[in-house]
Amino acid sequence: MRDLSSVIPPARQDDEFGQHACAAMLKISRVGYKRWLEDELAEPSWQDKDWCRMVVALSQGKLADFGDDPNQTYRCAKCKDTGLEFKPDFIRGRSRYQVTKWCDPCAWRMWARANWKQKQDAEGRPGRKSSLEDELLD
Repeated sequence: MRDLSSVIPPARQDDEFGQHACAAMLKISRVGYKRWLEDELAEPSWQDKDWCRMVVALSQGKLADFGDDPNQTYRCAKCKDTGLEFKPDFIRGRSRYQVTKWCDPCAWRMWARANWKQKQDAEGRPGRKSSLEDELLD
């Protein structure tokens, strides 16, 4: 798998939650989402009530609702910088399905794409992205 750490946007200096979220995204890119979630449930990387509430909600297949907390800064209010919008689950037969869709337009993904393109141009490589980067950035 290609290293995607360059497309993970940095958090502001004063955004501690965002800094931990960026560290989590880097770990997820290395070990995978399920492994990160298991590790985070066993031993949280940050002892913050909102962080722990978010991890518990994710383990139950939900997104944590932080309300209108002015301390939480997200680049995209619709998907909370995850890139995905979660829709209500539906049941067909005996199976429950979780429905997500790409957040579009997504401020976070547009920021990541612009940052990626700027980095490629600076390195003199305006070439083609891989299909995985297409999925993450489009």
